[in-house]
Amino acid sequence: MKLQDLIDELERQKPLKWDQKTDSSQLGMVLAENEAKFQIDGRVNSLAITKSCHAQIAERLDIPIKYYSRMEDEAPALLAENVNTWLRAGPREFFVRGLGESVRALLSGKYRVIDHLDALYCSLNELQAHDTEVEDCYLSETEMNLKIKSNHLKDFVRHKDDLIIGGLLLVNSETGHRALRVEPRTFRACALTAWSSKISRPARSTWGTVIMALTRRSTSLSAGPSASSSADSARSCLPYGKRPKSRSEIPRR
Repeated sequence: MKLQDLIDELERQKPLKWDQKTDSSQLGMVLAENEAKFQIDGRVNSLAITKSCHAQIAERLDIPIKYYSRMEDEAPALLAENVNTWLRAGPREFFVRGLGESVRALLSGKYRVIDHLDALYCSLNELQAHDTEVEDCYLSETEMNLKIKSNHLKDFVRHKDDLIIGGLLLVNSETGHRALRVEPRTFRACALTAWSSKISRPARSTWGTVIMALTRRSTSLSAGPSASSSADSARSCLPYGKRPKSRSEIPRR
């Protein structure tokens, strides 16, 4: 996926996303056309449940996932009975995340929100100052990945055809499946444009600065309110114009 395609998809999803804190007594699983769905606060409309959210429900209620999946496939009425029984077993606060007419995450009431757009825009703002480009993007129900490479942090290791390029891997999840993470990586250029993501010792000088800056930004995001935040504030810090012309000298090994 290209960077612009990722931004377009996240902007499309933005108005469809919703969050709600609720007590376990206000949650319930019902059957609609023999399919298990969620009801929140006694509303008439039932909400579809994503596959990844089903796994979270099983984990939160201490139902073995193998047994949960079997009930979902073979006995959805029994699944609803089990889930409702354990939801009402004791008062607990949950943070429910949804997209359109579906529930995509069932999380602890203390969950801190870092949305993809917030992480993406603030990261781009920092990365453009270090002359980098996004090599590849990935987006699924549970996570967003960005593979980033440097345009000047590169060197030949053994011979002129063995080019090593410094890079980063940025990972975020809106559904609690991954923590916001920035990892240094090196890429080996193989046969023209084929890139392998073999991890080796990261370059220390430039990427240390980038990682520290991104870590500070992620800390400021996670310290914000737990309700879903708009990406407008993050976008305002992104002067996405021309990148700086300066280059830093790369030491030879």
